[in-house]
Amino acid sequence: MMRKLIPLAILFFIGILYALTMPSGLTWAYNSADGGDFLSAIATHGVPHPSGYPTYLFFFQLFSKVPFGSLALLGNIFSLLAMLAAISFLYQLVLFLSDDVFSASISSLLFATFPLVWSQAIITEVYALQTLLFILVLYFFFKKAHFEGGISMGLLLGNHLTGVLILPILFLYTILSKKKNKITFSFTIFRQYLIGFFIGMSVYLLIPLKARRLPPVNWVRVLNWNDFWWLVSGAMYQDRLTHISDSYLLAGVRLWSSFLINELGIIGLFLGLFALIYLFKPTKLYFISVWITLTYSVFSIVYYSPDSYIYLIPLLLSFAIWIGKSSRYFLDKISKTPQIKSIAIIAMLITIIGRAILLMPEMNISTDNRAEEYAQEILTSAPKEAIIIVDSDEGLFSLWYFHFAEEMRPDVAIISEGLFSQDWYRETLRDTYPDLKISDSAWVDTLVNENPQRISCFLPNSLEPEIDCVN
Repeated sequence: MMRKLIPLAILFFIGILYALTMPSGLTWAYNSADGGDFLSAIATHGVPHPSGYPTYLFFFQLFSKVPFGSLALLGNIFSLLAMLAAISFLYQLVLFLSDDVFSASISSLLFATFPLVWSQAIITEVYALQTLLFILVLYFFFKKAHFEGGISMGLLLGNHLTGVLILPILFLYTILSKKKNKITFSFTIFRQYLIGFFIGMSVYLLIPLKARRLPPVNWVRVLNWNDFWWLVSGAMYQDRLTHISDSYLLAGVRLWSSFLINELGIIGLFLGLFALIYLFKPTKLYFISVWITLTYSVFSIVYYSPDSYIYLIPLLLSFAIWIGKSSRYFLDKISKTPQIKSIAIIAMLITIIGRAILLMPEMNISTDNRAEEYAQEILTSAPKEAIIIVDSDEGLFSLWYFHFAEEMRPDVAIISEGLFSQDWYRETLRDTYPDLKISDSAWVDTLVNENPQRISCFLPNSLEPEIDCVN
């Protein structure tokens, strides 16, 4: 009975924390500008920015049918529920591996209250679902559910390309086994895993199907194989991996170190490293968790992006499991009687819960309305049939959401200055705004000159709700 009540109590507590700190609509907090793009793609049955995120589109599209609140609110709730499911499966995973309720409770409760994990649970982004799928991949791997593990891996890669970092070690551990000091290959397991994998990866078929309907949010306008590969491979962002220099790598390592201290604290870092080093055992869990920590750390350091720290959620997952293991070790060492053990358990739980409650003011974005106020003020003040030209992701995606999803000001045209040089984007504009004259020129000034009958308005990159219009 207790084993059933404890995970429910954890989910209830974490759910309350998340719900109290979650915004009621669109937000820019925690680098969530892309949320407006995802919401607009869902509303228009379109395709968001590379890599298209078909797994997220598929599941959120289903969830968006829930008749409750705005689409932006549903996006936040979807992330909240996905992260709660991730925490639940993490609890079950640790319990399965250790048969220890205490370790499972510490690991899942701690992981849920890491600031980075918390932040992604209350905004419209792909990372809460990514966390759920990541843990599901591990859960099915250790349960030896090969078909289900293959499906989860395919869906993981369809949600975010960084899922590929865990594929090599899990794939090898799945299809290869050691018997009598010999490495053997199981074709049956390989077939089950591969079939499941391709079923999961089939979500990518959604992209060309959606693109051919010519929606207003239609990145790359996928109409052939080359366009499809350019989108799903994230070619648009691959140059960020080439910005590597000694000074940059040093800065990346410093940021990585600061991140660990800020998320784990000195005590958490010590407990994690203690389990990693002192409690070493040559198990699959040990080698897989080390692989996860190393690969995602290296990727986060070398990937030239201001939000690359978000890719360290798998690292926090490893540390949560390690901390749960070391906590169990120290509990057994200091607990000579059941009474002392009970006091120690309560003290540890109170420490984690107290830390989470103290973090609430810092994590609370429930009153953050800046993104919505910005877009609504711009659209309200824009002249009739204006051409609104914007050059920031935050501004563009917020305006897209209210323009396409909330159907606000259908008379205006929203133009991205940064994307206007792309042939596919100008084609999408022709589909979306057939009344506009759009030539093959890659300069947005040409658009303004070719449409003198409409007032053109330029928005500053400062994200202040100011509008500068010219006849």
